[in-house]
Amino acid sequence: MNPQAKYFLQQGVQCLQNNNCRGAEENFHKALKIDPNNCDALQFLGITFSIQNNSSSAIHSFRKAASIRPNDGIVLFNLAKSLLDAGENSEALKFHKRANELLPGNIDILVNYGANLDKLERHIQAIDCYEKALRLNPNDPEIWSNKGVSQGALNLTEESLSAFDHAIKIDPTYAKAWFNKASAYDRLKFYEEALLHYDKAIALKPDYAEAWANKGSTLHDLNRYEEALLHYDKAIALKPKINWIAGNYLHTKMKICSWVDLEARIEELILKIKNCEKASQPFPVLALADDPSLHHLAAKSYADDRFPARALDSFDRRLSHNKI
Repeated sequence: MNPQAKYFLQQGVQCLQNNNCRGAEENFHKALKIDPNNCDALQFLGITFSIQNNSSSAIHSFRKAASIRPNDGIVLFNLAKSLLDAGENSEALKFHKRANELLPGNIDILVNYGANLDKLERHIQAIDCYEKALRLNPNDPEIWSNKGVSQGALNLTEESLSAFDHAIKIDPTYAKAWFNKASAYDRLKFYEEALLHYDKAIALKPDYAEAWANKGSTLHDLNRYEEALLHYDKAIALKPKINWIAGNYLHTKMKICSWVDLEARIEELILKIKNCEKASQPFPVLALADDPSLHHLAAKSYADDRFPARALDSFDRRLSHNKI
């Protein structure tokens, strides 16, 4: 490796370790100006872009790295992860598959491969990935929780709840497992059990916007509308663009005759739906707007999305890199 390029690469890695993404990006670009085919610099640049949620630039960097090292499992894993983050699920799958062939014992690859399969609704194959990962590390609560999510998607209720229990037994502080178990109870209409588990998830992770939102929906189903609105408000404050909540929020306001700012909020909702944002389930839109074309858009957006309003929460692994 060119000594000057190596210097800038090491400086960039140090910046990245200090959470200085701008400095990291500048140094990796300097390394690449000297050595355009420096695969390590391309990889770390891609990781820097991913940390900044710049998926398109990350994909570009990882694609170039993959063209230089087409049989490097870590490079292909990072490309697959970035494609998955960008919603390019089908393309991500072929790179996850190849990465897994090259590095069959890599837990991170197995977990992301499973998450990718889940997004394509290939849940049986996803479970197979998680089970292989668990054979390598049976004490990972996150993998147990992911397995439970896949089993829930197949309506394997008892198995799903058992997987979440495994996760909680391994790590009682793992909020996602409590959240997922709550969501499973929700689907069974065991609302009081669901509320208890959402409360536990929120106690462990007070900024868990999805838990606040799901608990709001459960309270709505129990006709506890004022409490539901308070929970929706909290979820929106934590994560303004949280999926599907805008429609639920406005529909609940109508049910208790709360008209403050309602008309303006409905206009905002209509704009979001027209922009194909995940703003509302179809049913609230029927009550909020007399527009068949809008109803169709909301229904299509909801049907196209894998997750329902009260989703379970799976995870994927962070990007990885080779040692330099």
